[in-house]
Amino acid sequence: MIAYRGIPQTEIIPIRLVDGALRVCITRDARTPNSAAVDAAWSKLVASNPRYFDGPILSVVHLPHEVPHELRHDGAANRSHDEPAFEILVRRDRFARLAVQPAVATGVRILSVTAVLLAKDASGREWVLLGRRSQKTRVYGGMWELGPSGGLNDPPAPVTSLDHDAILRHLADEVHEEAGLHITSGQALAIARDHKAMSDDIVFACDVGTLEEASSQAHAANWEYDEVRWLATDSLAPFDALHEQAIIPPTRALFRAFGWFAD
Repeated sequence: MIAYRGIPQTEIIPIRLVDGALRVCITRDARTPNSAAVDAAWSKLVASNPRYFDGPILSVVHLPHEVPHELRHDGAANRSHDEPAFEILVRRDRFARLAVQPAVATGVRILSVTAVLLAKDASGREWVLLGRRSQKTRVYGGMWELGPSGGLNDPPAPVTSLDHDAILRHLADEVHEEAGLHITSGQALAIARDHKAMSDDIVFACDVGTLEEASSQAHAANWEYDEVRWLATDSLAPFDALHEQAIIPPTRALFRAFGWFAD
């Protein structure tokens, strides 16, 4: 894990080609039922924000560097145990048990996806999309982030693993729903671990073509973003310095992990 000076509660775990194929493996463990404390805290949250919905999520059990060898293939179906993979082990859980933290400690850590959308202008200069989060989001309301991002969908019960392409298809839906853009390819480059949001985000770099075309399509497509903005990657250092308190910590860490400017 890589931590950056001055960026609290955040670590970056690189995903390298030598780690093998990206795969999410779902354990067969039964969901943990809500406690009375969870139910009470959840009721208060819903009263304050009616947009909250207690839907299914995937909660991280282990990241690859944390997984004991004997657990690395738990829940996976129809593949060789000798096949190398960057495996993320998860269990099925509920959003309410995530959202009540830190008031009620449940240990839930949601598995999410984040898009880093890249485009180039006519001169070849690279640009990246940032979104400013709605005040109605669970955490970091009103702050800028690389995105779109969102929790990875819990697949139907018979499904016990998700590969790179399945995860990317979910991310494509998030990107279209939240920013109006279409992506067809991307490469998973890192996990962003956020201890405040209790999330582990699989970060994909996605080339969306020319800045002119991407700018004509990108917009805040639903309630989760108040606005979106394209920034040249060589201008991120002054943007970060000027808006340090208005950028979510994982995005500030990713600015550095992507090598856009020195810390």
